[in-house]
Amino acid sequence: MTQLFSKSFVLSLTCTAMIASGCAEGTSGVPTKVAHKVAPEMTVATVKPGAALQFSSQMQGDLSVGAYTDIEITIDPSYQTGILQATATGTDGLEVLASGAQLHHDMATGRAEWRVAVRPKDDGLHYLNIMATVSGLPSGEPTARAFSIAVDPGTKSEPRDGVTKPMIVQSGSENLAVFEAEETIIPEK
Repeated sequence: MTQLFSKSFVLSLTCTAMIASGCAEGTSGVPTKVAHKVAPEMTVATVKPGAALQFSSQMQGDLSVGAYTDIEITIDPSYQTGILQATATGTDGLEVLASGAQLHHDMATGRAEWRVAVRPKDDGLHYLNIMATVSGLPSGEPTARAFSIAVDPGTKSEPRDGVTKPMIVQSGSENLAVFEAEETIIPEK
């Protein structure tokens, strides 16, 4: 029995020593996170894929159903050269005046100011979709970026296509969407 106890004791002591020495040297066999030091002058950034363009928009005047309203769109390119081409299209229920639906801009001149006239055909939320393509870059590869502008002349009193809109209820700091529902209980057989 003493021999069995001493073999168990030696084995357990050896294992403990191996684990402790492995932890001390960082070679425990368990993956660990390694912290990398970054020089203070280095900046790490994540770049969004696509063309390096910044969009902003401003509604000019009142927006009402059946009337044209101008939307002033500003596009700031991060390029010194190249050609910017953009197309504006509206979702169902939003008409875009054809004369302002296209933009062709030399980026060597800097910021592009673009005025697009839209006319909502009915109440409700619509979107003006902008698809911009940049070409003539030193890389030789064209790049693109999409941007959408919400156009909402008001809310419709009747839901579209028979779809019931949710009632928004505020509970504390949360907005809850409450839908009408009918519950049917089917008894187990």
